[in-house]
Amino acid sequence: MAGLIVDLMEKLGDMTAHIEALTELAHVKKDTIIKNDTEALKAITAHENTYVGKYQKCEKAVASIMDDIALVLNQKRAELTLGKLAGIIKEQEDYDAYVKIYDRLKQSLELLKERNDQNNILIENALEYIDYTVNVMRSTYSGGSDAVLDTKN
Repeated sequence: MAGLIVDLMEKLGDMTAHIEALTELAHVKKDTIIKNDTEALKAITAHENTYVGKYQKCEKAVASIMDDIALVLNQKRAELTLGKLAGIIKEQEDYDAYVKIYDRLKQSLELLKERNDQNNILIENALEYIDYTVNVMRSTYSGGSDAVLDTKN
């Protein structure tokens, strides 16, 4: 079982690295959204997709390792979580290292969620502003106002 825990910690470390890379991209994305740099935003999104793919691959590997651990422990896989596993291996040599990696992963995920939430708010605000601007222009140029367009010049 110790080998499975070591493999699990390695994959959790990889997942954390990918989340941290996504978090850094989310920070850069924030500045890009504020600057309204659509070309840079496309490039960031492409990088994000790469890291999401790597993260998903690690996530599948973690699920497979957790299946094996559940089998060894004679536990139902659906009931065995990373947190519950920490309690189960409390007496093992790898416990401190496991908890450290697990906590880092949780903190990284929370920070990524926070940054993505901030970016979503910025995007929503930008869309509201665009919608407002379009509506003002429609009302101005659709005959709903007294504005006169000089189409001869």
